[in-house]
Amino acid sequence: FEMAILEEVLKNNEEFLKHGGNTKALVAEQVKIAERGQIWRPRNETRYVFRNSLIQEAAYNMQLGKRVNQLHKAIAEAMENLYAQNLEERLVDLAFHFEKAGDITKTSLYLEKAAERAYNNYQLKPALAYYNRLLKLTAEANNPKQTCNYYLKKGRVLEQTGDWELCIEIYEKALELARKIDDIHLLATANNSMGRLLMLK
Repeated sequence: FEMAILEEVLKNNEEFLKHGGNTKALVAEQVKIAERGQIWRPRNETRYVFRNSLIQEAAYNMQLGKRVNQLHKAIAEAMENLYAQNLEERLVDLAFHFEKAGDITKTSLYLEKAAERAYNNYQLKPALAYYNRLLKLTAEANNPKQTCNYYLKKGRVLEQTGDWELCIEIYEKALELARKIDDIHLLATANNSMGRLLMLK
């Protein structure tokens, strides 16, 4: 974890507010106590890591499900506040925490941005992984229009990888979905994508 995020999460925490005073100093004191107790160790001046994964897992599993959701939401919102000017580097972390918090809208928002960023930087494997997660989310949310859009975007990535057979399957799924929901724009886009792919092939 990063100290700045922990401070941001705890600045409105009732337990910390009871003690009054400087949240930053209070957090630093508590972190040092846990460090002396062999819970975590500093990675550098601003970041700490748990001493081992069993301690981390135990601490995580001690929390109630609802509390875990609240913590992930608080962390995600703290990151949004702290890094508002430069969220690009935090997209995957934001998507992870909002997904754990159960906020599908923001999860999709940051996952899509992460997928686009990965694609634009020729990081095709991560881009495919993000689109697969987005497809799973939209299928669970029963959003066929968005699912069709993600099929088309995933197909665009597969064109770049050269996996044309899988790409054809993906574009066929997009075409089928576009026909099913009778979306003329998506149908045209899917046909255009399939035509381009067949021409390349």
